[in-house]
Amino acid sequence: MSSTLTLYTNVPGATVRLWSQALKPDWAPTIEAGHSSEGAWDERKTDDAGHTSFMFVPAGPTSAYITAPGFQPLQFDTVMPDDGAKEVTLEREPLSRVVVRGQRFSRSDRPWFLKGASMFTLFQRFLDGEDVHPQLQMLEEFGANCVRVFGMFHWINVNEFGKPAFKPQDYGDRYYDQTPAFCQVAAAHGLYVYWSCFPDNDLIMPTHDARRHHYDRWIPVLAGEANTIFELTNEQDAHAFNHVDANLYPKPQGMASCAGSYGDTGGHFPPPYWDFFDFHTPRSYPKQIKDSCVADAPDFLEGKAILLGEPDRFGSNGNPNGEQARMVAGTSTGTALGIVFHSHKGVRGEVFDDLTRGCAEAFFGAIRGAGA
Repeated sequence: MSSTLTLYTNVPGATVRLWSQALKPDWAPTIEAGHSSEGAWDERKTDDAGHTSFMFVPAGPTSAYITAPGFQPLQFDTVMPDDGAKEVTLEREPLSRVVVRGQRFSRSDRPWFLKGASMFTLFQRFLDGEDVHPQLQMLEEFGANCVRVFGMFHWINVNEFGKPAFKPQDYGDRYYDQTPAFCQVAAAHGLYVYWSCFPDNDLIMPTHDARRHHYDRWIPVLAGEANTIFELTNEQDAHAFNHVDANLYPKPQGMASCAGSYGDTGGHFPPPYWDFFDFHTPRSYPKQIKDSCVADAPDFLEGKAILLGEPDRFGSNGNPNGEQARMVAGTSTGTALGIVFHSHKGVRGEVFDDLTRGCAEAFFGAIRGAGA
């Protein structure tokens, strides 16, 4: 007698390998982590909802071994026939440090592709007591593994919200003391935090002495959390108020770090580059046709580890083309360390509207299987 085994997991795209003792009598029902698919009666992936079904499973002891990048492997044992859906929850692996090796990110000695989204204001929202789980949960559901956050900013608050700038000095010790807690909230959603240290710095910390004091205090705090990646400042070459001379700051130890994002200088980006280079699509690109192809600037990108930090602003108040979002993300997997979904809603740190959500789903769908 055969029957159907349906598994409802919490992870889309997980690999499920099914063993049946009826078909393999000498098999012992203890499957070690890393067991190959040899001897599996069947193997398939969970769908976008995390579900999968096996039909015509013979009667007798049966096990499903479930693996997914970023989650601990899990074995589900049952005796068939066992009709009906079974709830199976995979637990996340602790996030380990990301490093740059050659032209790629690596985590736990495995290639790791950064699938990020801009959510610039989340740290201030967190410090102000707001629940940021809805934004992080949304990114987790898309399949993101990283959130890009600003450590200070002026223009977003002034232009978007009509309120004062976000300044670390206004929060005192709480700014530094609460940084680990924010990293841990992101980690609970499987997300690394890609921090930009000095956006709008001339309007917030105009002296080098003030900036260096902040840097020297904050860097050890960030380095103490495994799920951190670091950028000195946002768009070094696009705004005079963002520029910070990277030669005046030591490269952070213990974090994959870049000396600032660039894109508007036509390829003449000064060193140092630190571990990787964050390339933003130049603002001179015509609207609606911006792309993230690193071959656009082969002279200065060749030989460098490239992250595509802002390929375009998708969704409401940007490029509404979900198909282009899908294509941009898809072409990044062979040329870059990773790519960040950039949107007006992300600039504001808000849960996406329907148009932006549609673009994001296309974008992350194109890179779902990239890296570990």
